[in-house]
Amino acid sequence: MHPKLLFTTYFVSILFLLFFSSILYAQKYQPMAIEGAHWIIQHDHDNTLWSPDQTFSFTIRGDSIWQGKTYKKVFVEYFRKEEMAHFPRPYEVTSSLLYALIRDEPIERKVYVIHEYSEFTNCTPHTEVVLYDFSLTKGEEFTGCSAQQFIYPFDPKPIIIDSVSVINYFDAERRVLFSEGALPIDELAIFLPLNLVEGIGIQDWGIFFLPFSSGFGISGLIDYCIGSDADCGIITAIEDMNHQNQVTIYPNLIVDSSFWVENKLNDTSLRIYDTSGRIVATHYNLSIGKQLIGVEAHWGKGVYFVQLSNKGRVVKTERVVVH
Repeated sequence: MHPKLLFTTYFVSILFLLFFSSILYAQKYQPMAIEGAHWIIQHDHDNTLWSPDQTFSFTIRGDSIWQGKTYKKVFVEYFRKEEMAHFPRPYEVTSSLLYALIRDEPIERKVYVIHEYSEFTNCTPHTEVVLYDFSLTKGEEFTGCSAQQFIYPFDPKPIIIDSVSVINYFDAERRVLFSEGALPIDELAIFLPLNLVEGIGIQDWGIFFLPFSSGFGISGLIDYCIGSDADCGIITAIEDMNHQNQVTIYPNLIVDSSFWVENKLNDTSLRIYDTSGRIVATHYNLSIGKQLIGVEAHWGKGVYFVQLSNKGRVVKTERVVVH
């Protein structure tokens, strides 16, 4: 090849690389600490998601200030388990606890975390550490504790970034760090690549590896949603056990377009959800005593969830079938 042509080819290649790199760096930062963000995850202790043991959500709700910095609160919320392999919507939250605090540094393209609990020794609780660093480029090493424990739970090692790109994932253009780091499944020679996705965490796995009480096994990110619990197909079933016997809903099989509620509490409200988590009816300030609740014709036949709350606390959630 002629030297001048060789130089031109080399020069064009350099310009292309610089142009491509500028696109990556100019890519709008996708934050992780977003109010109402839900990572819905299935976990299985037997390393198969065909019959999961638990479905839960990491949910961002509310703010907290620590050493003059504002963080978002991340809760882990466990859902009621069905007697079936798959978990239909709406998901019913049966327990919730504060799991971590996170904050974004958009200019740095970093996410910082303060863990309330420590799954493994390399994640120090009650101390701010880097959760994700999306500013990294090819060949650089990542040492964030959450992703490290994902691949090397007992022997943390740096994760080497093999390539960087931008993909559309959960309806947004996101910067992705690809790595050949691998996770062994059982004792077989099967390995999964590790991709760190801006605003999401570990691709197909979520913001954190596992809640501390889930034990070992595998997990899968089945949905990512930003909005209210109702928007994301979630209803609260954490019930006030002290008042459960003060309200009654019957019958569970509705054949005459109505059902009864017996209420012994003041300031009681009622919500009815369909199977997608959408609120189809709301009744405030139920009367003390026996009250007939009508079923609207446009609801259609099927399963609904009737939830009674007293002064903002869920008292009882019952499933009814409109026949």
